[in-house]
Amino acid sequence: MRAVVLGYYRYYAVPRNYPALTAFRDEVVRLWRWTLRRRSEKTRITWARMNRLAKQWIPAPKILHPYPDRHLAVMAQGRSPVRQSRTLGSVEGVPGNRDSYSDTRSF
Repeated sequence: MRAVVLGYYRYYAVPRNYPALTAFRDEVVRLWRWTLRRRSEKTRITWARMNRLAKQWIPAPKILHPYPDRHLAVMAQGRSPVRQSRTLGSVEGVPGNRDSYSDTRSF
């Protein structure tokens, strides 16, 4: 279960998603407790014991990805070589295309 929770965090641990991460962890702990209670014939697991197990085995949520503005804040020095050259497959790079592409179909 630890690997499943960590995988979920790695994918969904974006800024402002902390409540969803907490809800996912709480649901995993609740289902784990329900499974353990079903398997036992004599002893019922208490929430105190379950919280100790969850604290030991299931990691707490943590935001792992930065905000998009900080992640994409890479600026090129001067003019980017990508902007200056166009491939033959691009609309403005095809010989004979003087104008940008515009869709003239009416829907």
